[in-house]
Amino acid sequence: VKLKRKWEILIKRWFVKTFREIERDREQFVRLNRRMNFLPEEFFLPSENEIEDKDKEEKKIKVKLYLDSSGSCNGLCERFFRAAASIPQDSFDIQLYCFDTKIYKTDLKSRKLYGFGGTSFSIISQHINELTKKEGKYPDVIWILTDGYGDNISIHNSLQKRWFWFLTEGGSTEYYPKGCRTFQLKDFE
Repeated sequence: VKLKRKWEILIKRWFVKTFREIERDREQFVRLNRRMNFLPEEFFLPSENEIEDKDKEEKKIKVKLYLDSSGSCNGLCERFFRAAASIPQDSFDIQLYCFDTKIYKTDLKSRKLYGFGGTSFSIISQHINELTKKEGKYPDVIWILTDGYGDNISIHNSLQKRWFWFLTEGGSTEYYPKGCRTFQLKDFE
């Protein structure tokens, strides 16, 4: 029996990128330098003692999740929201959207889908560009759950590694660049 991977494997990879240990020197007031033993006790002077002190640099990873809400993908709703709920909110800045020929914002509380028309991938690229202008930063991860059938999308070569396409069984890879990361939905629980 071949075990299926869990969504959390990909999430864990993103999580590792979130926290980086930084070593830095800090002044501390714990030990008094021996040369200063005869100074009054009211004096607090910094000393240079080596103490291993590791900080974690925290930054939230910006994740944009898109669900194809066209008629051919209407059965993916529950799986999409379950996967989104498994992403830790304290480490990731998550925004959920569904799309057909327009982009619709949704969230984990309401779990509502909108659209149910055709499929256009180029509007996702336009939407990402608009968000980048507003937020000042391109998203770290763009996650698209679809059957892969839509219109062509163009993504800059340096940004293609940030796009993760999760395809249903029999999904097409011909409408988006080959530099994007592609996963088969059937390989995950």
